[in-house]
Amino acid sequence: MYYPDSYPYLAERILVKVAKTPLLNTNEYAEMLSNSEKSRYPHVRVLNILEKFQEFDYVSEWATVTGPKHLCRYKSQQYLFELEKKDWVLDFIKKNSNVEKDPKTYGKKVSYGMICKHCKKFVQVKLNGNSKFLSPRHWKPTLNGTLVLLTFLDSDERWKVIQNSDNKILQLEKLLMENQKKELTDLLIKRLTKIVKEEPYLVPIAESWYKETNGKILKLKVDKKYFQTLAKYQTELKLEQQDEIILNARNRTFVSKFV
Repeated sequence: MYYPDSYPYLAERILVKVAKTPLLNTNEYAEMLSNSEKSRYPHVRVLNILEKFQEFDYVSEWATVTGPKHLCRYKSQQYLFELEKKDWVLDFIKKNSNVEKDPKTYGKKVSYGMICKHCKKFVQVKLNGNSKFLSPRHWKPTLNGTLVLLTFLDSDERWKVIQNSDNKILQLEKLLMENQKKELTDLLIKRLTKIVKEEPYLVPIAESWYKETNGKILKLKVDKKYFQTLAKYQTELKLEQQDEIILNARNRTFVSKFV
């Protein structure tokens, strides 16, 4: 992968750990990477690599805020959110904190996009003036980081990553793998592998493959008896294509009235 800095092997191991166990903090990843007391990786070294990953859009940083107890078996009061949304979270806390001015709305506003730190489920949290930000930095792979991973994982590990993703590009890769379209799935990996050591940003390559592959699926002869999910996806693509044609025709008609 593209990593023009010290400790490339360690960097590769860190990216794998973040993908397999996302949303841990820097110390936890440093502990996981240590085989024994004699081979411990310093926190600062792991942190430096993670910060370098941020520059290449391999990982995103997540922060922690406290709130009401979550109704899970852990009864957690700590919630994770993507650090770039901190101003948005602060705004929620501010609007929920002034009980004297507006007691009817105190604690009513809900913050979306939070993840319970312990059960790792997305939740809605009512933040208020009692909420506090905690210091540990947590990490999660981005789509770009996940695409980088696909280029050096073995086939079994690659399948696990694809299977657990909700991104549309990787969901299409999963669908094609399940429907025995190896020539299309291999094409994505080959294109990513070709540039991964020279170029850190792989998303444009994946997006191009996604668009091209949808075009190929539209032209496929799919046996509905044996490949039901692919046939269903093809039907959805055809309907979307028809809707787009109709919409474009309406837009041209509308514009022509004013020409």
